[in-house]
Amino acid sequence: MASFQTETLLAASAEDVFDFLIRPENVIKVTAPSVALKPVTAPDILERGSRIELELSGYGPPQRFLYEVIEFERPFRFTETLVKGPLKAYRHEHVFEVTEAGTRVFDHVTFEPPGGMLGFLVTEERIRKGLQHGFQFRYAELARLFGTP
Repeated sequence: MASFQTETLLAASAEDVFDFLIRPENVIKVTAPSVALKPVTAPDILERGSRIELELSGYGPPQRFLYEVIEFERPFRFTETLVKGPLKAYRHEHVFEVTEAGTRVFDHVTFEPPGGMLGFLVTEERIRKGLQHGFQFRYAELARLFGTP
């Protein structure tokens, strides 16, 4: 399985950053517009067992993804895993580490590209580039909202 990791440091408490990112409407606000991500069904606030259905149309025909929150430890981490969607597997672990300067946010994603004909278009490299672009945008927006030390 492929892996992608990135991190940023924000001038805010872990509680504030965590509480912001467990609200699907806020995640949409800090997602690159080029991704064309929209919620289909989502709770107002995530918790263990929450399911989120999203539609992504930034990479060709719209695709639906259903995720479930499988781990939830406020305000230190939560993990979502793909239940249904075009990828064979996708798991996103969000970790919030308290530092003297604020909160270090770690994002660790493991994924497996789709098979079949779609796998020729949606390759590991393309997914990795999409993640890199997406997190650069997200971290810039989070830095704008929360500041950096």
